[in-house]
Amino acid sequence: WKHIMPNSIQPIIVYATMGVGGAILAEAWLAFLGLGQQLPAPSWGNMLSEYLVYYTTDPWMMFIPGTAIVLSVLAFILLGDGLRDALDPRLKGSV
Repeated sequence: WKHIMPNSIQPIIVYATMGVGGAILAEAWLAFLGLGQQLPAPSWGNMLSEYLVYYTTDPWMMFIPGTAIVLSVLAFILLGDGLRDALDPRLKGSV
Protein backbone atom coordinates (compact mmCIF):
# COMPACT_ATOMS: atom_id res chain seq x y z
CA TRP A 1 0.00 0.00 0.00
CA LYS A 2 2.89 2.33 0.72
CA HIS A 3 4.09 2.31 -2.89
CA ILE A 4 0.95 1.44 -4.80
CA MET A 5 -1.54 4.00 -3.42
CA PRO A 6 0.51 7.19 -4.01
CA ASN A 7 1.13 6.15 -7.61
CA SER A 8 -2.40 4.99 -8.33
CA ILE A 9 -4.21 8.05 -6.98
CA GLN A 10 -3.20 10.16 -9.99
CA PRO A 11 -4.98 8.11 -12.67
CA ILE A 12 -8.01 7.74 -10.41
CA ILE A 13 -8.33 11.52 -10.01
CA VAL A 14 -7.82 12.17 -13.73
CA TYR A 15 -10.35 9.53 -14.77
CA ALA A 16 -12.89 10.76 -12.21
CA THR A 17 -12.71 14.38 -13.33
CA MET A 18 -12.76 13.37 -17.01
CA GLY A 19 -15.78 11.20 -16.18
CA VAL A 20 -17.61 14.18 -14.68
CA GLY A 21 -16.88 16.21 -17.81
CA GLY A 22 -18.09 13.33 -19.97
CA ALA A 23 -21.25 13.03 -17.91
CA ILE A 24 -21.99 16.73 -18.39
CA LEU A 25 -21.53 16.37 -22.15
CA ALA A 26 -23.63 13.19 -22.27
CA GLU A 27 -26.49 14.77 -20.33
CA ALA A 28 -26.46 17.86 -22.52
CA TRP A 29 -26.39 15.77 -25.69
CA LEU A 30 -29.26 13.52 -24.56
CA ALA A 31 -31.32 16.52 -23.47
CA PHE A 32 -30.61 18.20 -26.83
CA LEU A 33 -31.95 15.12 -28.61
CA GLY A 34 -35.01 15.06 -26.35
CA LEU A 35 -34.02 11.88 -24.50
CA GLY A 36 -32.86 13.48 -21.25
CA GLN A 37 -34.53 15.92 -18.88
CA GLN A 38 -37.94 17.12 -19.97
CA LEU A 39 -38.67 20.81 -20.43
CA PRO A 40 -39.77 21.98 -16.97
CA ALA A 41 -36.36 20.90 -15.64
CA PRO A 42 -33.45 23.20 -16.49
CA SER A 43 -30.81 21.64 -18.71
CA TRP A 44 -28.21 23.10 -21.04
CA GLY A 45 -29.19 20.60 -23.72
CA ASN A 46 -32.83 21.68 -23.45
CA MET A 47 -31.75 25.30 -23.78
CA LEU A 48 -29.75 24.52 -26.90
CA SER A 49 -32.61 22.63 -28.54
CA GLU A 50 -35.12 25.32 -27.53
CA TYR A 51 -32.95 28.12 -28.96
CA LEU A 52 -32.27 26.24 -32.19
CA VAL A 53 -35.36 27.92 -33.65
CA TYR A 54 -33.79 31.35 -33.16
CA TYR A 55 -30.44 30.45 -34.75
CA THR A 56 -30.96 32.60 -37.86
CA THR A 57 -32.27 35.69 -36.06
CA ASP A 58 -30.51 35.57 -32.66
CA PRO A 59 -27.49 33.23 -32.82
CA TRP A 60 -26.09 34.52 -29.53
CA MET A 61 -28.87 32.68 -27.67
CA MET A 62 -27.21 29.35 -28.50
CA PHE A 63 -23.74 30.51 -27.53
CA ILE A 64 -24.62 31.14 -23.88
CA PRO A 65 -25.54 27.53 -22.93
CA GLY A 66 -22.87 26.19 -25.30
CA THR A 67 -20.23 28.32 -23.62
CA ALA A 68 -21.47 27.22 -20.19
CA ILE A 69 -21.05 23.57 -21.21
CA VAL A 70 -17.56 24.14 -22.58
CA LEU A 71 -16.42 26.13 -19.53
CA SER A 72 -17.77 23.62 -17.01
CA VAL A 73 -16.16 20.64 -18.79
CA LEU A 74 -12.89 22.57 -19.11
CA ALA A 75 -13.03 23.49 -15.42
CA PHE A 76 -13.33 19.84 -14.38
CA ILE A 77 -10.50 18.80 -16.69
CA LEU A 78 -8.23 21.55 -15.34
CA LEU A 79 -9.22 20.67 -11.78
CA GLY A 80 -8.16 17.07 -12.37
CA ASP A 81 -4.90 18.17 -13.93
CA GLY A 82 -4.16 20.52 -11.04
CA LEU A 83 -4.93 17.84 -8.46
CA ARG A 84 -2.74 15.38 -10.32
CA ASP A 85 0.15 17.85 -10.26
CA ALA A 86 -0.42 18.66 -6.58
CA LEU A 87 -0.54 15.01 -5.50
CA ASP A 88 2.31 13.72 -7.68
CA PRO A 89 4.77 11.95 -5.34
CA ARG A 90 7.62 12.30 -7.87
CA LEU A 91 7.40 16.12 -7.78
CA LYS A 92 7.44 16.43 -3.98
CA GLY A 93 11.21 16.78 -3.68
CA SER A 94 11.85 18.81 -6.84
CA VAL A 95 10.32 22.12 -5.70
